[in-house]
Amino acid sequence: MKTLLGIYIVLCVSACTMCSYSNNTPSFAVYMSHLERYADKLRVSIDHKNPELSEYYLQELYETTMDLVSSYPYYKGHQIDKLATSALFPVLDEIKSELRAEPVDFKLASNRFKELIAACNSCHISTNYGFIKIAEKPGAHQYLQLFRR
Repeated sequence: MKTLLGIYIVLCVSACTMCSYSNNTPSFAVYMSHLERYADKLRVSIDHKNPELSEYYLQELYETTMDLVSSYPYYKGHQIDKLATSALFPVLDEIKSELRAEPVDFKLASNRFKELIAACNSCHISTNYGFIKIAEKPGAHQYLQLFRR
């Protein structure tokens, strides 16, 4: 019995040691949830006509996207890095230009945000995740994602 207990302890310690050395890259879904959260905060910042806060969340979107494509250039057979650079970055650049204009045209920035959401949905469709639909504003819940079929 003591031998079995000893083996069990050794296996548990070994498993914990292996976990501590495992790849600490967040899952693809974690990156997606961060993008959704930052996009929503960008939307609210634009709605409240706060250019500094809008630029902050825009930068978070850039950085999270860069982290995503460096961690997952390919995901389930799809070239994520090319999709992001061709669809997402141009829209983020346009939003940045609108936020840095003098004076800031928040109506135009809001329209660019709608283009960002369209780019997200287009990417989902092209990667066979079209069932994940992002809305421009949250519904009765707190998320930008649409849950109805």
